This record gives sequence, C-alpha cells and structure tokens, in this order.
Amino acid sequence: MNNLNIEKLDSDIIPFTNNSEIHEKLNDIKISQPYLTKYEYAKIIGISAQQIESGRKPLIQPPSSYIHPIEIAEYELKQKKTPIIIKRKLPNNVNEYFTLDQLIINNL
Repeated sequence: MNNLNIEKLDSDIIPFTNNSEIHEKLNDIKISQPYLTKYEYAKIIGISAQQIESGRKPLIQPPSSYIHPIEIAEYELKQKKTPIIIKRKLPNNVNEYFTLDQLIINNL
C-alpha cells in the first residue's frame, strides 16, 4: 500500500444496479485507502444535487432549513444514504468498488 501513487488514481461514480458482478466485487480485498477523496466527494455532490433538482426525492428527511439541492445532497452524503458505488481504477489496471458505508468521509 505504501508504493501506491495517489495521483494516478482514477475513479468513477456509478449508480446502484442489479449487476451481481459488481456487487460481488464490493467485498473483495482492497489495496487503496478507504477514504473518500475530495474529487469523489465533489462528483457525488454534483450528481446527487442534479438528481434532486430534477425531481428525485431525498432518501432521508433533511432539516427544514436545507432548501438548496447541494445542501440536501451534502446532508445525504454525510449520512451515507446516497445510493452510489465508487469505482476506482488503480495504476495496475485493476478496478476497486466501494459503497459509502465502506469509506471514511472526512470533513471536506
């Protein structure tokens, strides 16, 4: 894990699907660190806020003071209720898949 170059990490955000192959890979042994990066955080917030703006109902009831879609998306993410799988492509061309429950979300 020490020789892994973090700058070469590439990640995609994919929605939950009924693809059993991806769900099996969620439990594989991981070699990257289980932290949500600031790039993944920004991408998840953007996608989720766009969905909420387009009419998707929030998966949890946000406080009544949260009216902007970005605030609601951030609240949903911090509660780890956003239904997203993160696909990280490692430098050795191996993909790792994470759910938000498997990642540590620092104060970004």
